[in-house]
Amino acid sequence: MWSVCPRTFDAAAVCKCNTNDLHQHTMMFIHEANAILQKHHGKVVETLEVRVGFSDSSLLVHHINNWVDFAVVSRTKNLTLDLKPKRLWRNINNDHYVLPLEQLDSGSISRLEHMQLSYVSLKPPSHFKGFPNLRKLHIQLLLVSRKDLEHMLSHCSNLAWLHIDRCNLYDHLIVGSPLSNLLYLHIEHCELTSIKFHAVNLATFEYEGRFIPIDLTPSLKLHSVNIEFGEAVFQHAVMSLLNGLPIVVQNLTLRVWRTHLEEAKKSEFYSALEKDLDELLDLGYKDGTACREAPIFDDYNSDSDTEAEPYLGGQGLVITSTPKGRFVY
Repeated sequence: MWSVCPRTFDAAAVCKCNTNDLHQHTMMFIHEANAILQKHHGKVVETLEVRVGFSDSSLLVHHINNWVDFAVVSRTKNLTLDLKPKRLWRNINNDHYVLPLEQLDSGSISRLEHMQLSYVSLKPPSHFKGFPNLRKLHIQLLLVSRKDLEHMLSHCSNLAWLHIDRCNLYDHLIVGSPLSNLLYLHIEHCELTSIKFHAVNLATFEYEGRFIPIDLTPSLKLHSVNIEFGEAVFQHAVMSLLNGLPIVVQNLTLRVWRTHLEEAKKSEFYSALEKDLDELLDLGYKDGTACREAPIFDDYNSDSDTEAEPYLGGQGLVITSTPKGRFVY
């Protein structure tokens, strides 16, 4: 069937125009999408992807609701609603598209296996029990409360792949219910105060953003960790990882773009640095030691500026730990 019905309704492709001019062709896109879906009404459509900037909510919301209805009756398994505006900075205060979860019956909810939601508002009803068979979830610029997001994720028991991008809770993100099938977790540029997941089989974790406490201690099969903090006191970052990661990690990269020292004197810091690095780099590989010859610091003369706050050069610090070697630079 996909030989005649496209998987993706991309506004720029449908209208054959530059993405900057899409606002001039919204009605054309709506007409084309509706015409194609009408031809396939009543057929099974396993994958439906809609990509259009939600910059004119009054014009689009009715049609997107109809397309969600189409996904329900077409027994869709893979659903993408990528609605982020092209000029996001101009639309950041606009209303997000509210996903009508009340329109999804138990059958359509249980059929969903892959889902991407971008620039969507999620307000689940009190009886909502999550997506029981969802295996892959990518949420971007989602407008949702901490309580609702934690509730939804806790009820996605088959989730294996999760990417959370620019979803600002301004609060903790704690998923206490076991996600025993979760293998991959990526959280980037979200305004959070801490992260805690109970994912015993998690293999890969990636994080980019502000320095916050991260607790993945139940993840005893965690193999690869890649963490980037924008700015942090080095000792605090190291101790946070020691307290928040299991001891089985084999591949670890910690990048801190601007790394401050806790002590004022650089010489006083080196002895503590060696101990912390040995402990951190020993995760999952007992024979590993820190490479002390590596160029950890740029030259810094504390006598030249007694008022300046000490920091590690100006380029930050990167720690990479693998079973074959340890690198600090």
